[in-house]
Amino acid sequence: AGPYKCYEYDPESIKECVSFLTPSNMIMVVQSKKFEEPTMLSERWYKTQYTIDDISKDLCEKWQSASNESLHFPERNDMIASDFSLRAVEGAPKDEPRLLKDDELCRLWYKPDNVFEMPKVNSFAHIRSSAAYSSPESSVLTNLWVQILQEHCNDFTYLASMANLHCSFVNARTGVIINVSGYNHKINVLMGRIVKAIIALPDKLEQDLFERIRDKTAKSYHNFLFSQPYQHAFYGGEQCFDPMVWSIDDKKIALAELTMSDLVDFHKRLLSRFHLEMLVHGNCSPDEATMLASTLVDGLKPSELFASNRPQTRVVALKEKVSYVHRMPGFNEEDTNSCIANIYQMGAIDIRKNAVLALINHLIKEPAFNELRTEEQLGYIVHTSIQIFGNDIKNLLILIQSDSFDPIYLDGRVEAFLDRFRSKISKMTEEEWQTNIDAVTALLREKNKNLAEESTRYWQVISNGAYFFQKLKLVANEVETLKVTEVLRVFDRYFSKESSKRKKLSVQVFSKNVAEKINETIVAKESGIEDDTVLIMLEDVVDFKREMPLFPLPKKKDVKAMMMQNEEGSTQ
Repeated sequence: AGPYKCYEYDPESIKECVSFLTPSNMIMVVQSKKFEEPTMLSERWYKTQYTIDDISKDLCEKWQSASNESLHFPERNDMIASDFSLRAVEGAPKDEPRLLKDDELCRLWYKPDNVFEMPKVNSFAHIRSSAAYSSPESSVLTNLWVQILQEHCNDFTYLASMANLHCSFVNARTGVIINVSGYNHKINVLMGRIVKAIIALPDKLEQDLFERIRDKTAKSYHNFLFSQPYQHAFYGGEQCFDPMVWSIDDKKIALAELTMSDLVDFHKRLLSRFHLEMLVHGNCSPDEATMLASTLVDGLKPSELFASNRPQTRVVALKEKVSYVHRMPGFNEEDTNSCIANIYQMGAIDIRKNAVLALINHLIKEPAFNELRTEEQLGYIVHTSIQIFGNDIKNLLILIQSDSFDPIYLDGRVEAFLDRFRSKISKMTEEEWQTNIDAVTALLREKNKNLAEESTRYWQVISNGAYFFQKLKLVANEVETLKVTEVLRVFDRYFSKESSKRKKLSVQVFSKNVAEKINETIVAKESGIEDDTVLIMLEDVVDFKREMPLFPLPKKKDVKAMMMQNEEGSTQ
């Protein structure tokens, strides 16, 4: 592998070049701050001391005749592609994948590359199993298992990378995700090696490797406590909204008690029952995509996952006209920054409200940064975005990290900003409004820049279980027809402090500089909040979630109509 390609193979030229690689034709440079023997020469400009000497004949002969059985050519790389022909698949849509297989063990999505026409393929394989996150111990074990698998795969991933094939493994709440990408010709060879590495993991596992990965994981948990306060605010929000998320403290305790035998037992539980959901996108035929999925299923031989035991993601439903305030001390006592993350919950919303939220998210970015950061100088980090919990629970996030003001004051400034922002929307001219409409629709309709970007978009839709591949286009169509009055109605319902329907969680991280204010009673006139308030301290999070209602899971999507049709018009 290299940065160039030789179009004409000339073995004689290669031999000629290699013939010059001899000890007698070598210049060896040795640098050191101190030598045993004195130097004889001095460089002209910097007066650097040096010596030039010939390599002795005896040493040259010794090197010339040297032999070592451990020095040898690498094994033949069986993952180097030689077939770069493009697969032509008639009738496949250009903007969404189709189902090739859907049974109790595997759901396989497939889309040929009929856009970029590259001899490459991207594959995402999600091993869905509730064993991956059923407890703090299983969460940590999944993390360890993925890292150890990556270590074992290092035996062949270098060879794969030389052939422009790549793989990675991700531990998720719902299982383990295997990503494989590169030239399509030999991608199944790489997948086969991954399967063999998975099967052999318990037998190849060594105590030294287990201890090293466990120590690395312990350090990552510890280092999280020293990350930025805004990351702790995100963590606090997740702790409040997700009824099954495990805390860093729980994971640290679980990790300290785990042994290598625990990982071996977990390996068997994880792979004994699972459901595989997979996307194969790129230069391959339906048969080749099916073969890639079969390599995983036939190699790992899982049993059917019980329907009642499939991993689910639920989300806490905040009550209307209640402001929840989650306060936590900064984990890093040396960090002088505090942080606030105000999360305004909308829930599972239809296409029309998704369009309104997309437009509000676009409109709020510039004034939030300009007013809260530039003019009021509340903090160096000011951030707004759409935040999603679970698969479909939408929220508007406004975050400020500050070393000058406490979170209570910041909360009040955010509420005051929202009042001004509503006024700004209502006073927009027709020209300003249309300019923003055009900007949002252009972003939603933006074409994929490459195969990887296209694959990632499809996989995100598959991962959340919606299988709504045309959603962005439909949202863009709705954005085009939005009027100021409709946007203000949505704003007044979900984001205005005067609304009887608003649902708000304010995650507040207090640095040591303002730690004395963490227990202050929330006063309406200070925060601008006029509804009921529930204070959630760090030690109260578990009880808070136990008492709160949860959003229902989205309805199961019927995907039968998305099966790929063959040339005769029947499903494959």
